[in-house]
Amino acid sequence: MLPSDATFYVWGTVPDLYKSGQEFVSALMNSTGIMLTPSEAFGASCTNNFRMALVPTAAKISECMQLWQQQIDS
Repeated sequence: MLPSDATFYVWGTVPDLYKSGQEFVSALMNSTGIMLTPSEAFGASCTNNFRMALVPTAAKISECMQLWQQQIDS
């Protein structure tokens, strides 16, 4: 892994199946171990979104994306 002084964040919209960012990130963490931040943590104007920090290796990111897609599809 290359050293870095920065973190890359990706913002996304909660799938329609979920009522809030908190509900979605809790479901994703419980079923896959992937941890995201619900946008509600940044204020009431940020509802129905989430933030992901992309910090691990490329292989780990790929694994997380596959698990994430499985959660969205279920």
